[in-house]
Amino acid sequence: MRIASLAGAAALLTALAGCSQGGTGSEDPTTGEALDLGTTPGSTCVPAPPEDDETVFGDTLLRLEANEPVTITDVSLVDPEDMTLTEALLVQVQPGEMVVGIRYASDKGDLPERWDERIDAEGAVVRPGDEWNLVLVVDSPPDLTASAKAAGIRYEQGGTKYQQDTLNRILTTDLSCEEAEALQDPIEG
Repeated sequence: MRIASLAGAAALLTALAGCSQGGTGSEDPTTGEALDLGTTPGSTCVPAPPEDDETVFGDTLLRLEANEPVTITDVSLVDPEDMTLTEALLVQVQPGEMVVGIRYASDKGDLPERWDERIDAEGAVVRPGDEWNLVLVVDSPPDLTASAKAAGIRYEQGGTKYQQDTLNRILTTDLSCEEAEALQDPIEG
């Protein structure tokens, strides 16, 4: 009888451990480490866009550090305030190119050289050795400070679901960036 109860307890603990981990079949993914998203937290602030335009942020370099490919399943803004993600893309940016604060509708000439080779982040397979810039196209009002603490990247690798957040807060503002940054919570890290 005691052996059966120990085996039952062990099975229950194993099942509970599997549930708390996230991963396969769970809505809550495990915190991942396969993507190199940098090491230094920061903040990127640009002037608010004009009415009916969007802002492009692409200053997160994404590298796969694992030996097995990952498939990105979702990209979202973390704790957005007055900001909406309209597109999440992967673009290979050439040395010296900047993809920050570009107005999507009006600054087409300022987009990276390889812009036409961009791919949707959702569904993208990132292979070992790949380097991409994660490009976020966001909509925000022209007369407010809008922000997101980071971008959350959900991906699958070997049948397990993971999530990693970028290290960069993004802001668009009708104030000076100094004033807008002063209104934000301090960056952790």
